[in-house]
Amino acid sequence: MKSKFLKSLLAATLAMTLILGGCSQGGEESSSSLPEESSSSSSEPVEPVPTLYIGTYGENGEEHFTTYPYVSSGETTAEGLVQAMAELTGWNLTLSADLPVSSGRGGMTVSFAPESAIFTGPPMEQKEEFHMFSADQLCTTIFDSVQKTLRENFSPANPEALDIYYCTDNSTEITLDNLGVTLPLEEPYTHALFQQLLLSTNQGSIDTLFEEDETPDSTAEPAA
Repeated sequence: MKSKFLKSLLAATLAMTLILGGCSQGGEESSSSLPEESSSSSSEPVEPVPTLYIGTYGENGEEHFTTYPYVSSGETTAEGLVQAMAELTGWNLTLSADLPVSSGRGGMTVSFAPESAIFTGPPMEQKEEFHMFSADQLCTTIFDSVQKTLRENFSPANPEALDIYYCTDNSTEITLDNLGVTLPLEEPYTHALFQQLLLSTNQGSIDTLFEEDETPDSTAEPAA
């Protein structure tokens, strides 16, 4: 009788153990099947920070620009960016009063006023960080910097897709008398284009100089 009781107790204990083990295993399976929460929450796209670019392109297209933060409490505009560049560098970057910046032709047109530094040259007193040694260096830096700044701020996904044109008052072409260069009004600005115009002007001056040297002197006495 006692032996039968012990057998019954052992069987009951074994059955209880199996039941508890099955519940525990089932619990683990159910917990492992729950989807894991993502550790990183979805974030909204970050707005690009307005930035000024001062510098030039190299002979092979490499970029030599220094970036500066643009701080403004209002909307970022092309006029505001150019004005901030003027305040930063000390260069006169006055834009035309009538239609200073316009859009069209797949890009933007910037109109410089006659009193701006591209016409008048470097200022008498210059900031050491932005010191320019010649009119052609200043014009190259201004044109490259304005182009780079507008492209990066208004077409950050594809800067090269935004064409930049330059003109002066009344939407007329820019003629730099001190450099003997005229920027084509209907062609977007590029560093290579401006350097080509400067080079052709310099070559023309050299050719003229050689022609003058080779011209016979009419006052010279004929050889005996």
